[in-house]
Amino acid sequence: MSLADTVRSFRQDADLEVCLDKCIIYMPSIQEDRARQLIRECIEMNASGTLEPLLPMLAPNLDVIQVHGLCVVGISVGSFHYIRAYVREKCGTICNNVEKVRVCADPLIMFHLLKFCMNTRLSFLSRNATPDNMATSSEYPANKGPVHVDQKIVNEVLSAGDTAKNLSLIMLNWCKFIVQFPHHKGGYAITRQLHPAMQSRKLSIRSLPGLSRCSQASLKEMLGSARRT
Repeated sequence: MSLADTVRSFRQDADLEVCLDKCIIYMPSIQEDRARQLIRECIEMNASGTLEPLLPMLAPNLDVIQVHGLCVVGISVGSFHYIRAYVREKCGTICNNVEKVRVCADPLIMFHLLKFCMNTRLSFLSRNATPDNMATSSEYPANKGPVHVDQKIVNEVLSAGDTAKNLSLIMLNWCKFIVQFPHHKGGYAITRQLHPAMQSRKLSIRSLPGLSRCSQASLKEMLGSARRT
């Protein structure tokens, strides 16, 4: 009723039209056809006719009626599969946008775009979605997730120059480690997309494959020197 009153008031008082195709009616746990039928019956059974301005919302070409979930201020609400699909779509979009940054000729500007623009796009979603919804295995490339975003950004940073192409696996892992390590520990702080509940799984030197104890000791010494400077 409030929406119908708003449509009528805008039309009569200000000669404006409310874009009903921008509205969303969320009716979970039922089929979409059934939801559409219930809404139509509610409008047509209204004796006063005050709900008639809402009939255009039932047009078959509009995506107004949602039964699986909806997105509100950048946060998906609904069933588990709906939220997972939204996260995957979001991560896929970010991965595609990361590749578009390659047109930037200035390496410093490119780095800033990757760090402050691309790497922060999932932060808001990570704070408002559960770890189960955010987690997507890197074993399935078709299902993009935060892991893929992290890998994409780090690889793009390292591929800005030609140096990374000639590095051994150990040195390449070291470079990836430094890119994701925090500033106060000598890194570039392009941190991984970890949910707050998963912060205990922090990146450590032990997670670098192929490093011997001697190499680990050398890296720790280098980090210590970076912190002191």
